[in-house]
Amino acid sequence: MWQRVDTRSGGPLFEQIVDAVKSAIARGELGLGEKLPSVRELAGRLSVNPNTVVRAYGQLESEGLLVTRPGSGCFVQQGPSPLTQRVRQGRLNELFEATTTEAFHLGFDADAQTRALEAALAKLRFRANEGAASKAPTVKPRKRSH
Repeated sequence: MWQRVDTRSGGPLFEQIVDAVKSAIARGELGLGEKLPSVRELAGRLSVNPNTVVRAYGQLESEGLLVTRPGSGCFVQQGPSPLTQRVRQGRLNELFEATTTEAFHLGFDADAQTRALEAALAKLRFRANEGAASKAPTVKPRKRSH
């Protein structure tokens, strides 16, 4: 369930919400076009200030992951990200640089980091396939007539 935050972690709560929504989208827990809880509803579930949720939703919208429809709410973006390939590639590079730097300081070499990345990608693919399988229509076998 993506609707949790850890108030003891010391990290900003809005960033936890942003990360949780991104992860839920990547795992297929939140589908394209799916409506997210209202600001008030999510703030109540998480026991956080509504402004925290507004900030998280705003960041997700600025990153092209959510779209707000006035009077209807926030939805997972249905089409491709409006961010340019260059901007998206820049963000990916920043993420990998930060991650590999942290891993280096934890004592992991390039091979260990590569294995960890491959394992994470395999896990993500598995979850995505599980989500697709659960959403696939079931086909009932036809009765044979003799």
